[in-house]
Formats: sequence, structure tokens, C-alpha cells
Amino acid sequence: MHAFAFVIQLVLCGVARSQFSSGLDPNTLLSCGNGYVPSLTCEEPPPTSDMCACTCGNGMVYNQSQSFLVGSLPMPLDFTTPHRLENKPCTTEILQPWARVEVKRQPNTLAVSTIGTQAVEHAEDTILLVSDSANRCERFEVYVDDKLIGETSGEGLRDNRVCGSADECMKNGADHAYFTLPKGQHNIGLRWVQPTDACKGWHHGIGNIQILKPCL
Repeated sequence: MHAFAFVIQLVLCGVARSQFSSGLDPNTLLSCGNGYVPSLTCEEPPPTSDMCACTCGNGMVYNQSQSFLVGSLPMPLDFTTPHRLENKPCTTEILQPWARVEVKRQPNTLAVSTIGTQAVEHAEDTILLVSDSANRCERFEVYVDDKLIGETSGEGLRDNRVCGSADECMKNGADHAYFTLPKGQHNIGLRWVQPTDACKGWHHGIGNIQILKPCL
């Protein structure tokens, strides 16, 4: 009997609703451990019970409905070229902490800023996170090696409201976005665009970039 394998990335690389083969409650929450991803193997053709045996990277084994697993499979990330991600991706660790990128602009106008740059280099494919900080003001065009790959966005108004650090500003609706970043050396560029009346008095802006390790 042949077998085929599914690989599932769990949100924040962690918890799945599952049923252990030993007969525990099917609502038991199973954590494969930080950084581990369950390897899911189902018989072909599917067994009558429609159950798959699932083995985590740490050796834990449990059973799960095949239909549940297939419906939960995320699309793998494509790192061929840098691009913006629509949703927050699964990541395991911070490879490079927040770094500030300063941009200059003409105050008391609605003109866009100059492009500020920051060089990065990593030996593996990564996730680039770009965020505003301090005040909810900046919406950034994001460039990788001089090519525009998207821009940040947020649920809050760009109203010059004080929001704190990059992490705190993201929680409070400030513009931010996630991007795929292929391995190697790259030059990250940020340009403040679409300045608002509330923020046009600033003669400079501060963007923040962070590099994250994606889940396998």
C-alpha cells in the first residue's frame, strides 16, 4: 500500500487540534514544540476512518481527520523573488532585530520623501517586516535592490498619534507589512509616501525593518 505525505505549517509553528492514537479526547491540544512542524502521512486509498497518522518533528504521534488536514494546508511561501505577503506569516525567531531607516522630506508639504536604505545579508530565505514607529504617520514604499515590491498599510489613521515602539505601533493600527526576502545580500529601501495633513510638518521619517526566520 502506497503512502503520500502532507506537510502543514501551523500558526506560530505550534498547536493543532488533534486526537492521540492512545485514545485521548479529540479536543486535546497538541504542541509539536517551537520550530517543529508535523509530518502527516495518510494511506492511499484513504482508510474508512478517514484518519491520518501524524508524527511531529519531536517524535510525538497522533491521529487527525484527513479532510481536516487537507482543508488546513497553507500554500508554501515562494522565495523566488521578493514580494508582499497579504497575511502575517508563520515565523520561528528573529534573525535581525529592529533597525531604523531614516528618510528626509520637505516639511509642511505633501511631498514624498527621499529613499532611505539599509543593507542586509542572510544565508537563508527570510521574512522582511517593515513598520512605522513613534507616531502613526508613515506609509512606506518598500524596495529591494532598487525594485519596488509593495507598500505598508494599517487599520489605524495616519493621524500623528503617539504609538511607541515598532511593535507597539503595529498593535495600535500603524502601517506595517511582511515581505519574502530570498537568501543573499540585499539593499532594502524605504520611501515615505502619501503623507497626511496631520503629519506633513515632519521634515524626516523613521522606518523600521526586522528580519524573521520563516517556519519550514
